[in-house]
Amino acid sequence: MPRTPEENKKIKLERKKSILKASLRLFALYGVENVAMDSIADRVGCSHGLLYHYYANKTEILMDLQSESKNLFQGNFRSLIESENDPYKFLQKFNHLFISSINESEEKQYYLFLFLNEVVKNRRTIGKDKYFKAVNQKIIDGQNKGLFKTDNSLSLIFIYISTLLGYTYYLIKTKEKHESLDENVFLNVFMK
Repeated sequence: MPRTPEENKKIKLERKKSILKASLRLFALYGVENVAMDSIADRVGCSHGLLYHYYANKTEILMDLQSESKNLFQGNFRSLIESENDPYKFLQKFNHLFISSINESEEKQYYLFLFLNEVVKNRRTIGKDKYFKAVNQKIIDGQNKGLFKTDNSLSLIFIYISTLLGYTYYLIKTKEKHESLDENVFLNVFMK
């Protein structure tokens, strides 16, 4: 008996999810440039031809993963920016959000790694992103209040994001959980 169009659509969606899940893990562990499409197909358990039916190359896969990572984190990030005016409390809450995300699941760590890695790779455009403009303004407000170092605020944000990226990578590689980590440890980047 042939499948219905709905069944075909469901199968296609499930296959894409499994490709993305396998790719996410491989990209986070080994780096996008070090992962071959063959490795992804092997991890998914599908033929190479079937993989290419869904994605023409790693860039397409990465774009879908980056889109998903933005969807996962930008909502909480936007809410935090809009709800917290105190620069120090904002950073504390951001640290809390970061630590709870990395401890939530291995998959969330991978997505967070991709999200932060994209920010670091595109550091020249940080100042143009609307969310980072808002964060930058909070850092400048903290500097004006004497709470934070008076270094270039965008440089401080870049160092901070790079620190979070490095820590996320460490957790991915070691598979450790740091639920008792002092959430203020990352604030040292900004403190006088």
